[in-house]
Order: sequence, then C-alpha cells, then structure tokens
Amino acid sequence: MGAPAGWALSHHEVEEGVHMRVKRTVAAIAAGLSVALVAAGCGGSGGSGDQAGGEQAISVYGGEPENPLIPADTNENNGGKVIDALFSQLVQYNTDTGAPELDVAQSIQPNADSTEFTVTIKDGLTFHDGSPVTAESFVKAWNWGANASNAALNASWFDFIEGYEQVHPTDPDGSSGPQEAPAPTAQTMSGLSVQNPTTFTVRTNRPYAQFKTVVGYTTFAPLPESFFADPEAFGQRPVGNGPFRFEDWQHNQSIELARFDQYQGAAKPSIQGVTFQLYQEEGAAYRDVQAGNLDFLYQVPQSALVNRKYTTDFPEHNANTVTMANETVTFPFYLDAYKDVNTRRAISMAIDRETIVDKVFFGAREPASKFVPGKVPGSDKVADCEFCVFAPEKAKQAWAMGSKPATVALYYNSDASHKQWTEAVCGSVTNTLGVACNAVPVPTFAQLRQAINANDMQGMYRSGWLADYPSLDNFLGPNYSSNGSSNEGGYANPMVDAKLAEGSAKTDEAAAAQAWAEGFNIVAQDMPGIPLWNTSRQAVWTDKVSNIKVNVRSGLLDLSQVQVAPEA
Repeated sequence: MGAPAGWALSHHEVEEGVHMRVKRTVAAIAAGLSVALVAAGCGGSGGSGDQAGGEQAISVYGGEPENPLIPADTNENNGGKVIDALFSQLVQYNTDTGAPELDVAQSIQPNADSTEFTVTIKDGLTFHDGSPVTAESFVKAWNWGANASNAALNASWFDFIEGYEQVHPTDPDGSSGPQEAPAPTAQTMSGLSVQNPTTFTVRTNRPYAQFKTVVGYTTFAPLPESFFADPEAFGQRPVGNGPFRFEDWQHNQSIELARFDQYQGAAKPSIQGVTFQLYQEEGAAYRDVQAGNLDFLYQVPQSALVNRKYTTDFPEHNANTVTMANETVTFPFYLDAYKDVNTRRAISMAIDRETIVDKVFFGAREPASKFVPGKVPGSDKVADCEFCVFAPEKAKQAWAMGSKPATVALYYNSDASHKQWTEAVCGSVTNTLGVACNAVPVPTFAQLRQAINANDMQGMYRSGWLADYPSLDNFLGPNYSSNGSSNEGGYANPMVDAKLAEGSAKTDEAAAAQAWAEGFNIVAQDMPGIPLWNTSRQAVWTDKVSNIKVNVRSGLLDLSQVQVAPEA
C-alpha cells in the first residue's frame, strides 16, 4: 500500500564480462546464508490465541505499525494493512486489475477541464461508533491531513487541491521537508466546499484528471467527529467506516478487528473477524502457519524460497502473485558521500541483480530495468535505465570519477527477510569496486522508519514501493518529486517536478503517462536510488481458510473474499 504504502524506489539488468567472477561469490554468500537460515530456526511466535469472531475469524501476518493508526499519518505497510481494513474511501481498487471502482461515492463528476469535481456520497452510511458518514467527514479529514501544523506524513497527497499552499506553505527555496514547513496562513483549503450532507466539491489548482483514481488511497479516508476531539487517543483506538471495526491493540503482539455488521459497502466480508499477529521475523510466522497457529502469511521467508520449498510444505495452500511493487535502495542526499551522481551510478552498476535473484530468491523476483514494475499501467512508456545494468567496467570508471566514500553501508530491518539479499548486494559492490560494503541490521521496521523520517541514516538503506493506486504518477510523485511524501532521501530536480505537473494536467490518460514516463527518464539519469527487482508475493495458508485472493496492486489478502473453510 503506501502510502504511500510506506517504503520507496527501484530498477536493474545484467551484462557479461567480469559477471562470472561476481556471480560465483554471490552464489557462495547466498548458499551459506540459506543453509544458516534453515538450520537456525529463529524463535518468536505471534500465536493465535483468542480473537474477535472466534472460530469464524482468521489470523494473518502483520508487524508493529510505525505510527498510531491515522490514515493521513500512515505511509508504511504494517499500519497500512490495518487501516485498509478499518476504512473505506470514495473508491476502492479491483483485486484482479487494480482499477478504481466507486465505493463510498455514489458519483464523482468532473467539469470539462478536470479542475472541479462534484462528489456525492451514498446516504445512510455510518462510522463504527454509529455517527453518520457525511460530506463534511471527508472535507474535515482532508483539511486536517493537509495542515502543516499536524505534521501528517501524507500531507503532500493533498497538494493538488486549491488552497493547499496556504495550509501547508513551503520555504521559498523549497527546502522544507514534510514535517518542517512554515506555519499555515489558513486552516482549511479553499478548494473544498460542503454543499449538503452528501455532496462536496473539490476545486484543484491544476487540471487533475486522475482524481477518481487517486482518492481510493487510504489517506483520503473520512474521519468521525471523535477524531478531531482527541487525535492521539483515536490513533490507539481508531473508529473507521470500513468492513472491520477496531477491537484491541496489544503492541508488538496483535491487532484485533471484528466484522462491522452495519457495513453497507460492496466489500462485505464473510469472516467475522481478523487478527493481525505482529511478528519480528517471517521465519517464526512461517512455522506458525505450519503449526496451524497463523492462518495466512503474505510472504514466505527466504529459506522457504530455496528450491520452492514453500510449494512442497503447502502443496495446495500457496500462491505466487506478481504485484505492482518493487524493492530498491535509497541514497540519503544529506550525506556528502552520496551527493556525487557518479558514485550513485557506480554502486548501481556494481550490483549483479540477475545472479542475486537467481541464487538468493530462486527466481521469485524479476530484475527490474525501470523505476516502475511492469504491472503498472503505462510502464511500457518508461525507457530502460542505463545505470540499472550490471556493468563492472563502467562501474569502476564511474567510481573513479566520483567522490568515493571510504566504506559503503546498506541498512535494513532485520525483522523480515532482508539479510541475505542485502549481504549479497554488498558482496557484489565490494567485489566490483573494491570498497568495503557492509549490510547493517536495524532491529525492527519501525526503528528503521523512525531513523529515515528523522534524516538520521548513516548510509544508504533498503526501500521499496507498493502501488497505492495503479498509475505511473504514484511511483513518481511520492518518491521523486521535491516535496514527495515518501521522498525521504531528499532528492530534488525541478525538471522532474515539471514533468509530474505536466502529466497531472493532462485529461488524456496516454498523454499523462507519457509525461510521467519522461519524468522517470530524468530520474534514471540522476539515480537517487537503486532499483533492484520487481516483486511477487509467495503466500501460504492453512486449511482453515479458503477462497484466497491476493490483490494484484497491493499483494495483500482480499479480506472481503476469504472464507473460513466449511470443515474448519
């Protein structure tokens, strides 16, 4: 999801030559790591325990959210999974195609040049506390999310609305980050206007033809009046309007949701509840699925990819789903070591992505040649990335030209399966460039994210992006625009901003995609990050659940379709 579903970046390819020497080294690293993982049997189990809905409820894999559960302040996957179940937006995204479909909205009507939208929501909808979902529920929520005083991580998602610059002004030189903007000169955006209890209008500061596609992202969820009375308390016990209502949050252990029986949307679930078991590593979750203590795991650990072991462990209960997601590495531009473009290009060209995909992931990833996965509409318009190809000699030449750091560090969160590939990436960099590269573990994803958001990273770090909505601009804007909500590395190029705005102003989808693709071609020259591989999800589950559908956009389990098996 994103945040933006809370990570960012991607690309890759391969070349012959010194390729084979590096391949043998990476293969040795991967083989050793795989053996170590299989033998280690790391401990720690979420367990299932009692859960909302009893036997007609299910348990799924999760992790401790980075922040309180507030839609506009959540841009990472652990919190995003939960918020996605708690809230419904104007539109939802089709599980199989990712296409937007009306949900809370009865209609969304644009004017001729897509600068004003009249939104009519369905009458009679309620939040989980019984209060009505109204037009004002959306308008107040969006104004809160955009207001700089609230320092919401996803504030920039509202920047297309007229009046955003008054509620979230930036410094004249554009250097302010999402949490450093000057004080607002207005408290509400002039472009939002409530017409009646079920109708509101949105005036934009530029033509914005993808409005209907964008507003399905969870940042655009409505909020009840109880939120504004005490946002801090709400974040710990959120009140949504979606198919599931909040029950309990035992930090670092579990989050329990129960089915909201008054839910009137199209995605009404049959299960009576879902518990997100919060794990610190995927190996423990995998063993819990094997033991019947966890019903569904979105992604198997690295050890289960070896020779496709997960397909023999779960011969009738596994799925491999290609998604709109990629894995990347981000450079922090606030570190002098990575300000030189030649240095960034050299490190990227020193990575033998194809071998790592083959030896570490056993073919379960796809070396990427672009900054966007192939499943994203319009990706065919994006040119291949010249510096995303394994090219040892070119890498050495670029390294010699750059301001070379004494050592290279790649940070990753060790509560998921990132150890093997980060060490393999560093091994490839060391073998190619002769510089010491170290994969540095951070205990949890939340801790890694906290350091990233605080601009406190001491080296490059793992990142990635999961489509919030199926469009090129969702990968371009949040990650690479100057004030993008997930542009934590601090990259900025006015030409990229211009291409993003140009595409957003188009009313023709093909023309918009072309402009955004040209923006990506600029990014590919600057290399603010390293694209590694496009991802797919290898999921497993117990015989308690059936009718498993994995969302092609997010890679998440479709909770509206999963069922408890009759014999369970």
